[in-house]
Parts: sequence; C-alpha cells; structure tokens
Amino acid sequence: MKCKNIPKETIVYFGKDYYLPNKNIDFRFEFKVKKENIFKPKYQINEPSFFNLFENSSNELVNRLRKEGFLVQVWNSNPGFMYGDNAGEIAIAYGFGKIIGFSTGEESFRGYQNGCKNILWDKFGQFDKWSKCNRIPKNTPIDEIINELKK
Repeated sequence: MKCKNIPKETIVYFGKDYYLPNKNIDFRFEFKVKKENIFKPKYQINEPSFFNLFENSSNELVNRLRKEGFLVQVWNSNPGFMYGDNAGEIAIAYGFGKIIGFSTGEESFRGYQNGCKNILWDKFGQFDKWSKCNRIPKNTPIDEIINELKK
C-alpha cells in the first residue's frame, strides 16, 4: 500500500466494517509506515478570476491578501445568492484555513446584507453559509484585518 507524506514509523489505522443481516464483515487493519514517501505536488492556477483586480474600487486589501499568501478570486460582478446580480464587485479569498468574502464599497456580498459594512470570514472546515460567518468591519485598518485572518 502506498501512502504519501506520512512520517516513518507512524502506525496507520484503516477501519471499514460492513453489516449484512446475520454477517459482520470486518476489513479493518493497521500497518506501520516503514519508509517515507514524500509527495510534492506541482500545480498551476490558471482560473482568470484569481488574477483579476477590482475595476471600480481600491485593490489595497486584495493586493495585501495576495502578498500575505492568500489565494484571492475577484469577480467584476456581484452575483446574488437567489437571483440576478447586485451592484458592485466581490472577492473571495482562501488561506490559513479560512474562507473570506467581501464586496466593494457598501454593497451587499452576494445578496447578504451583513456583507455591506463587513468582511465575512469563517474557518474553512466549519463554513456553512455567508449569513453565519464571522465579521470584521470594513473600516478596520488592513494590518488588523490581516492579523485577524492569519490567526
């Protein structure tokens, strides 16, 4: 069995049980990693939205997020979550285990009014929907926004 990026001497447990009436099928097993198998993927991002900038607003936050290591997608529209487009432009950033969304100016973010005056963010594994996200006021200094998002 080949495993990638698991340190040598680690014990790995695989558990898989099936239950059929009158039968219990057990496919569980454990094994010890005997040698490291390093996996260093090379990838390329070629989706145009990851290179866009806002056309009608400041790109200061977008550029700073990118400089700090976040992947930032910018859309020069603001699609609503139910129907049609809203005014303004939006960006969604990924990094440090978080997903971040914000709109230009005081426009809603994808139709969510809590995005008008706030930058919305959540831990990536806990993200449910934009209306339930944490908020940082847009008038917060950029250094403080970055520090909060990198925690």
